[in-house]
Amino acid sequence: MIRIDDLHTRATLVKLSISTWSARKFDKTVTASVNAQHNAQDAGRFNKKLLASDAESYKALIKLCNEARSAHYENTLAWGDDGYRLLPSSNYMEYVKIMRGLKVKFDDLLSKFVGDYPLLIESAKSALKGMFVQSDYPSTWEVRHRFDMASTFLPLPTVGDFRVTLPEAEVQALQASVARKVQASADEALGDARDRLVEVVGKLTKSLSNPKKIFRDTLVTNASELVDVLSRLNLGDKELEAMRQRVERELATVDPQALREDPTTRRDVASKASKILSDMGDVFGGAK
Repeated sequence: MIRIDDLHTRATLVKLSISTWSARKFDKTVTASVNAQHNAQDAGRFNKKLLASDAESYKALIKLCNEARSAHYENTLAWGDDGYRLLPSSNYMEYVKIMRGLKVKFDDLLSKFVGDYPLLIESAKSALKGMFVQSDYPSTWEVRHRFDMASTFLPLPTVGDFRVTLPEAEVQALQASVARKVQASADEALGDARDRLVEVVGKLTKSLSNPKKIFRDTLVTNASELVDVLSRLNLGDKELEAMRQRVERELATVDPQALREDPTTRRDVASKASKILSDMGDVFGGAK
């Protein structure tokens, strides 16, 4: 369990907000035509793609947005249900560095897409033919402003900080309520970190235990990347750190090629992974 007494000095909250243009439009005319053709009523909705399949600058921009979401989740921990996630101070600089780099790429790709936008509309005319409707497309200015990416930071709540004029009993009740919420969210963050480690070791165990299963380098590289980020995300849980170090020492440094070519190495590492997975079950249990 993570202690909440000084949690607000060891972490902050962060929310990643990304907005995009979907480049899709519900077509009432085509939907009505299909329903009429089949003598159906409200059988479905036809959503047409507003850009042709060769709209590379748009696809690159959407891909970057997905990468940013993944990076945000990988470098933070679960926290409540309001969109914010926990960012330990030990990972703050790395998080900011990663997200700033992605924002620069985002801005560059957005500029490229906006520059291509008029030509992409012309290309869509050829692809959509009779389904093309000019009013489906926002202006260049508007489509640029449909896209945005930003991180918002908030301090963690301090359990004892209530500057309100209320009876003492009410203040204490409020403090207890906040303490329970913060503790539950802190436990969720710890569970998130533990679950990630269990998942990556579980995948390694499953793949290595089957000699016929094709082994991908990513099974090892994913473990290596995870133990690296968990070294910065851990807020002081000794059991998590001990398991992280075992995974780093026994699994994350193995040569993937050796696992493919040497059956003995594969069996040995599979045995280690299985033992670590079992030990994590004993140590972590069902606690979050």
